[in-house]
Amino acid sequence: MVHLGNVKEVFSLSKLRIAAVILVISILIGYFVFEQSRQTTYQEVVSEFIGEDEDLQPKSIELESNDVKSREALKDTFNLAMNVFHAMQTKNYDYLEEISSSAVSINKETNSMMFNHGSLQHEQPISADEVKLQNLHLNFYLLEDNTFTLSFLIIQNEMSVEVYFEFIKDGENWFLNDYKTN
Repeated sequence: MVHLGNVKEVFSLSKLRIAAVILVISILIGYFVFEQSRQTTYQEVVSEFIGEDEDLQPKSIELESNDVKSREALKDTFNLAMNVFHAMQTKNYDYLEEISSSAVSINKETNSMMFNHGSLQHEQPISADEVKLQNLHLNFYLLEDNTFTLSFLIIQNEMSVEVYFEFIKDGENWFLNDYKTN
């Protein structure tokens, strides 16, 4: 004799398994759609911001052909930028000095970074308290030779701050060469 309670348990477990499978499939489809929508070529980004300026076409094509190099540089410098934000928040001056180029000096007394690019010098306070992953957005990136520029928007309360990082590659490593905020 089959108990009705056992049939109900088996049926509800089957429904739970089906719901879990549907959830996993939905997540995978969402991730795939997100990844496909994120993939834009350098040429599309350039066209969106500057139009079809013929003077820039050769540079755009050259960068497009180095797509693997550009993606690898983006990954490396993006991770480095996240580490810089964290080091700023925790006042890890040793790390900031370690990953900075020779054009950068750290002043622990004034909690600032000095950037010396010949006749162009500027000082930036070491502060990233407002940076949180939920309000940080990648604005643009640009690879030119061994220089990689990353721009982030930090969005807070209907306002945004733009942060620019410039990294230079020396050998196999990227180093912070400049940092600016608006």
